[in-house]
Amino acid sequence: MISRLWFAGMLIACCVQIDLVGFSAQAVAQEAKTKRIQPTNNAARTQNRNYRSNCNDMAGMRCAEQYPGSDCGAKIMAADASFRYPKGIIVVTRKCGMKIETPLIPQHSIWFTEGGIWDVSSPITVTHGGIAFIGQGMNDSTSQPGTLLRWVGPKGLDLVTIHGTAADRIDRIVFQDIILDGGNKARYTMRAEKIDTAELSRVRLRNGAVASFYAVDSTGWKWYNVQLTQCPSFCAVLDWGTGGFYWAGGTIDILTPNTNPGFLIQGSANALHVQGVEFDASETGAFAGYIQINGFDARSAFPGAPLGGVGAPSMVTITDSSFFQHSTSLPPAQGADILVTGTALHRSNKVVIARDYFAGGGISQAAVKMDYTANPRLTDLLSNSHTASTLIVTENASHVSEEFVTTATEARCTGAACGDRLDITHGRAGEFFLNGALQIGSYVRTSAAEPASSGVVRLGAGESACWRNKTNTKDICIKDTVDDTLVGDFRLESYPFSNLGAPADGTIRYCSDCEISSVCAGGSTGAVAKRIHGVWVCN
Repeated sequence: MISRLWFAGMLIACCVQIDLVGFSAQAVAQEAKTKRIQPTNNAARTQNRNYRSNCNDMAGMRCAEQYPGSDCGAKIMAADASFRYPKGIIVVTRKCGMKIETPLIPQHSIWFTEGGIWDVSSPITVTHGGIAFIGQGMNDSTSQPGTLLRWVGPKGLDLVTIHGTAADRIDRIVFQDIILDGGNKARYTMRAEKIDTAELSRVRLRNGAVASFYAVDSTGWKWYNVQLTQCPSFCAVLDWGTGGFYWAGGTIDILTPNTNPGFLIQGSANALHVQGVEFDASETGAFAGYIQINGFDARSAFPGAPLGGVGAPSMVTITDSSFFQHSTSLPPAQGADILVTGTALHRSNKVVIARDYFAGGGISQAAVKMDYTANPRLTDLLSNSHTASTLIVTENASHVSEEFVTTATEARCTGAACGDRLDITHGRAGEFFLNGALQIGSYVRTSAAEPASSGVVRLGAGESACWRNKTNTKDICIKDTVDDTLVGDFRLESYPFSNLGAPADGTIRYCSDCEISSVCAGGSTGAVAKRIHGVWVCN
């Protein structure tokens, strides 16, 4: 992953610079003097004796606690300004202080080498690529805390902003082993725009007043074991222009009453993949749903969203994940655990939901609802205890397919367009079941076939449909010609005259002892019997 390779490279770079340059304390002091920034005196360095620090400046590393400033943010920025190398690491310990009041706009990476809670009252803004923020884990315990950056500033600002420009997009941004908490006051706990490559690894995001994570016009995001929790509004929003997004492992724990879905993907976004994530509903009160995939016709309504992105998501896959409805929460307001939709002008397209587990808890209406979407697919799902069905399909959805979906305690599908979907299942004895007509040949290529009844096999011009016998030695085929030719031998089942019975008109049987005559009669060597107007005719 980006973070591990990058961090190892930075440590090697630091050591290489020390060995080759022979960097000394005097050299560091001289460099700081050149930058007009002096490390603080020894008394200031030991102002917090509860946490000892053995941190010392090196060629590619700075110790924030050794630089002047009224708060840890000011010290970090002073250390950042002291570098004479393009990229380095700023080490932050508790001796730096536990308040970040000065805005952070670093050009170098920041490494929190101790756990603890840093109260942040001014935004952290990233405008340069190749930067990492690394902490000491996501642990919330008081005895062994991870690194927590908690917003305590005014409402409406963002805790972390990563922002490029149209001419200078940002890449290689990493956040690792850290907790970011918006305090339900920050607009977004993390906001990203015009990004091309970025990574979150073992990061917990929570308590953003509008969203804990918001990305727009950003591509190449990779998430590994990311946790979204305590979401008073959206947990995460992937707005238009987001592509190449990959989330592997993690959780969404909505936990608090919420009128917005936990994870929203909207606008013209594509190539988004979620895998191996656990989704948990609100414990009490309002609950909107886990995931919503939606389009828009005008512009995004999110605060700070740039113009553009009209459309709907395409090529979205949600796989190997689990969805658990909490026993005390309300049914999802969007009508299902996952809602796949768009608008009449901009339908979501090619959404695949595969190998997922849905537990409705007798509360949620359905695992998935399809509305204003085309070509969605459900495959290899296990779903149970939903009050309506596994799938709801409205009249606005088209080309919906279910493939080998297992429903334990609920109907497979409800809604106006259930009869139009493709549903493939199998039985205990290996039977293969297809709910619609099987159409082969040029009809598949041209989509020119008229609607067919269940079980119909349609042929293109000049094509054949064949059935092979039990011994695998001969075919009987129907060929599409002017007269619909039957190719191969065709044998009628044999009946004696006494057993012809009285089936419906139009039935044809072979009578083994009938004579050839206008009205069938027994006592002869056999004839083909046709049921016409209630009479067997053998002429």
